[in-house]
Amino acid sequence: GINAEFFFFFFFFFSKPARQMGGCSGKEIMVKVDDQEVHYRFYVKIDGHRRTVVFDPTVLSLRILRDKGMVEKTMLISDLGSVGRMRGNGTRVVLTVLKQVVQLEFYRNPRDKIPDPFACQRFCWMVLVFRRAVDMRAHKNVFSYVELQELEDKLKEIFQEAALRFKLKPPALRAIIDRASQGYPTAPIRSMEAVVHASEDMLQDRIIKDYPEAPPKYTPYRIFVGTWNSGNAQPPDDLSPWIPVGEFDIYAIGSQECLWSHSTAYSDCESEWFGRIKRQLPGYTVVRERSLWQTRLVVLVRDDLYSQITGIEVTTVTTGIMNVVQNKGAVVIGFTIGLTSIAFVGSHLAAHQSNSNDRNNDYKRICETGAEGMTHMANKDMDLIAAFDHIFWFGDLNYRIDGEQDNKRESKAGDTAPAVLKRSYIIERAYANDLAPLYAEDQLRKIRAEGKFWHGWNEGPITFPPTYRYKPLRSDQAPEYSRVYLDDSKMRIPAWCDRILWRSHPGIPEVEQQAYGCCQVLQTSDHSPVFGHFTIRFLDTHRHVPQDHVQIEFMVDQLRGFDLVPCDPTGKSDPYVVLLSTLSGNDGIRTKHINQNLNPVFPDVLKFTSAFKSLPFIATQVLIFQLKDYDTLSADDLMGHGFVAFADVLAMYNDPSRRANGLDFDLVLNREGIPAGRLQGKIRMTLTEHVALSPSAMMKSRPGTAASPGPAPT
Repeated sequence: GINAEFFFFFFFFFSKPARQMGGCSGKEIMVKVDDQEVHYRFYVKIDGHRRTVVFDPTVLSLRILRDKGMVEKTMLISDLGSVGRMRGNGTRVVLTVLKQVVQLEFYRNPRDKIPDPFACQRFCWMVLVFRRAVDMRAHKNVFSYVELQELEDKLKEIFQEAALRFKLKPPALRAIIDRASQGYPTAPIRSMEAVVHASEDMLQDRIIKDYPEAPPKYTPYRIFVGTWNSGNAQPPDDLSPWIPVGEFDIYAIGSQECLWSHSTAYSDCESEWFGRIKRQLPGYTVVRERSLWQTRLVVLVRDDLYSQITGIEVTTVTTGIMNVVQNKGAVVIGFTIGLTSIAFVGSHLAAHQSNSNDRNNDYKRICETGAEGMTHMANKDMDLIAAFDHIFWFGDLNYRIDGEQDNKRESKAGDTAPAVLKRSYIIERAYANDLAPLYAEDQLRKIRAEGKFWHGWNEGPITFPPTYRYKPLRSDQAPEYSRVYLDDSKMRIPAWCDRILWRSHPGIPEVEQQAYGCCQVLQTSDHSPVFGHFTIRFLDTHRHVPQDHVQIEFMVDQLRGFDLVPCDPTGKSDPYVVLLSTLSGNDGIRTKHINQNLNPVFPDVLKFTSAFKSLPFIATQVLIFQLKDYDTLSADDLMGHGFVAFADVLAMYNDPSRRANGLDFDLVLNREGIPAGRLQGKIRMTLTEHVALSPSAMMKSRPGTAASPGPAPT
């Protein structure tokens, strides 16, 4: 306990902030102690005019004590002057001033790289604690400075955990904290542990009152995806014919063979290319930018949307010679907005007409290793396809139109479309915009139709001519009215090398494509830039805190595997099933393994319980099934994975005629981007309504325990 007068005068006259305030030009502080009702009266002289402001000493003492983090250009004195005309309770005046000062410190200081969205509320909460912890009659403070520091750290943890656990955006939680503070106990709290528990309970009760159960809310965002093999030629300064300015919420722009003699204003070609993209899109913030030699990818979002992005992941995969040479491969940038995750894969696959199998293997390797090192996938043992709700894959995929050069075989008289397309015929049909016979021989279309590689991916209708191989122009040459396919010694066959595909998990809103085309205005490369315009509805992070809680039990049985892909050298495997859920933070539950069998029947019954989640929210999530190969001497291998949407399970439960029989599912398993057998089974569901749980118990439950569903899905 420190005497209040000594506490105040010591920190005011000898602390660094006080010296800064006292030295402000044109400002002078004169102090007169007027000990009435334990208030102190300050006369603040600003520009020769004396104004009177009344303060509570404990509040001002705490402010000075905590003032060491203030910006050098302190605004405290001017703020005191600006509110000097206010009358009434001194605490109200001080809180108003302090909010202004703290907001200035945390939101306007350019040195703060990561602003704390709850800094102001945290400090005002501490003011309440400090006031309740002072023995006014004895003028003694209960808590030490070290304890206050610890309290500040704990409050920061409580507020951040509430934002994450209850999916509240910072503005909503700030308002809740302000309302919760109005109910802070008036009686002194002399134990720091009691302060923490009271703070948790007050905040929890306020959240439950303000946010009753409501249907999940989706926010639509427009997305631009673009890819261009720039042919190692300097592109024109104006990219707007390809990249519309300001029309989209998210831009993902990939480039290949992006290397030329950069201008003197930049240190290298990479910085020049990314710099051009940024200049093209004012008002947008770069999420991440990354290169794999000449393959580059940059993702930008609207400035006001950047604060909602979490879980940013970046990785690269090399698929060149021996998976070492970086001339081929992919760059992956992924992140989460609200509760929806998305990834962009910009790639450059193996070249040349006859190397379709090499391109397929590149695709497989990128799927297999593209999620390695991603922190949000820790202990999940999944490939790139399973790692995100939505994935866009684009770039110079290098798939060609099956055909041959004209001098290899003569066409039969009267043939309109020869059995093997000739180069001249392909060019003729492309100029005439007669694309159907060309698309029929597109390698990527054929591979997708076979159902092996690129299984489950979507691509919009191709209504634009083959984007390769054109006659390139210099950047200082005026573009031609229409592009001309290049006639040179190589006589390459035109093709749709540059593509944009996407895929999504089941049970979530589908990707909507508004446009898919190419830009014929930019002619400095032998490729034309390609673009896709999309809309995705992202699940918001708030309004998923139910008043009436439910407990749901899922029972999975009758599991059978068919035509599984072996992992052992013997051509067999010892498979078992792991059941995971985006509603749980644990490592999943599993069956026993079946020895040496690729068509196993699992007798186990797997039960999974989800508590404390609203039914509308559960309907937005998925069940994840993994098939693994049991190994005694090494880590178990992933044999494949598949997904069942909770929305399908709830639809079954809501239909009384189907409820007793459960939901039968038949999944095509995916491994390294290709089908890996099937898994069949049955899911039953039971629901217990109105499970009682106190707010404090909800806040204190932790991921991985039997009473907690774990962290929110990403």
